Amino acid sequence: MIKIPFGIQIAFIFICLFFGIPGILLLILAFMIHHPIPILFGLIMCACGWIPLYIVIRKKIVKGQMLQTGTIVETHVVSVNLAYYNLFGWRPYIITTQWHDPITNLIYHFKSPALNYDPRVILTENMTLPVYLDPQNPKSRYYMAVEKVPEIYLYTPKIDT
Repeated sequence: MIKIPFGIQIAFIFICLFFGIPGILLLILAFMIHHPIPILFGLIMCACGWIPLYIVIRKKIVKGQMLQTGTIVETHVVSVNLAYYNLFGWRPYIITTQWHDPITNLIYHFKSPALNYDPRVILTENMTLPVYLDPQNPKSRYYMAVEKVPEIYLYTPKIDT
């Protein structure tokens, strides 16, 4: 299981509630007084508060669906990089893999969920990782099973020099 630092979780919840709840209250007030300016600000605040929460919930739903009904494909590790974003001092690692679909002759790229640890000590570019995907929509409905990465490290034979 991927652990997001506790401070980041608290900050995420705080931001969602700080913008989302006042946004709803502002929308209710705006409809009561029939004025367009509070409606605009209420919609902006609701978007800032509830859209990030929607994205997180949607990712969890897609993960659950893909683990139950998705097709497993073995993808090749392309790179491991630091994420482009920095959340309150937390800059996670992202694994990028690719898979060649023999039916459509297309190459698909997949990105892992955010990782707390540097998987470069475990993974090499010729290794494979399982990805659960929806064959009808592999671009947006997939889940990379990065929980297997520590297991790969544990069962990799150690070479003594």
